Amino acid sequence: MAPIARAWHSDRMQTKPHRAWAVAAGLLGLLIVVAPGLQPAARAADPIPTPTPPAIGSPGSPMSRHLSGDVYGYLPYWEINSSTLAYLDFNALSALSLFSVTWTGTGKLNQTQPGYLSMTGATGRAIIAAAKARGVHVEITFTTFGTTTNATFFGDPARQAAAIADLRALVASLGVDGVNVDAELISGTYFPAYGTFVANLRAALRADNPAATVSVATNANVSGAQMAKVAADKNALNAIFDYRLSYAALELATGELSSNSSAVNQ
Repeated sequence: MAPIARAWHSDRMQTKPHRAWAVAAGLLGLLIVVAPGLQPAARAADPIPTPTPPAIGSPGSPMSRHLSGDVYGYLPYWEINSSTLAYLDFNALSALSLFSVTWTGTGKLNQTQPGYLSMTGATGRAIIAAAKARGVHVEITFTTFGTTTNATFFGDPARQAAAIADLRALVASLGVDGVNVDAELISGTYFPAYGTFVANLRAALRADNPAATVSVATNANVSGAQMAKVAADKNALNAIFDYRLSYAALELATGELSSNSSAVNQ
């Protein structure tokens, strides 16, 4: 019996290491299973909400950004009044130019004429603010009319410099985006001086605002095309307009445009 007992005892002793490994493996497995649970569970990131775009026609998304092309309108001083402010549809415009200011014998702006007084008055400033709130680009128009008048102006760099200085100050005061130059009846002799004036004006405005613009209004004829080319060759322009079509744009914005409009037919 003794040998049998020893054999049984021996078998028990031989099985202990296996049981020890089994227990260790079980504990290890338990640790492997439990250990990840000791860390906080990863949380799925909250979805980023999609921002709601501003309504078309609101100040954040003005209609001027949704037009199929540029619509540039002149607002003459005799229409700068509270009634115009009340019904002008800024959504129909991409750009608006307040018409107009001109120069005195020294070249400085004439601060007593109706155009200057209208655009610098309370209503003019209110129209500018309303237009810009709708994303409409706003310019003021500088006019100089007549063959003799233009020979005097474009033949004298000092007069031109005085006008540019005053236009620069007025643009800053009104908070507008640029100047439209409407010069009519210029002898071809002064076309180069005209181009230089437009280039110098743009450079002066951009010294204050790198995004400032200068546009020109010309007649829809050969001389008008030549004037536009001279200015464009100096890289001085942002836009060129036939002033008759721009009046049509204003009529569109005020709801007065019809098929019988002389501006449309031209």
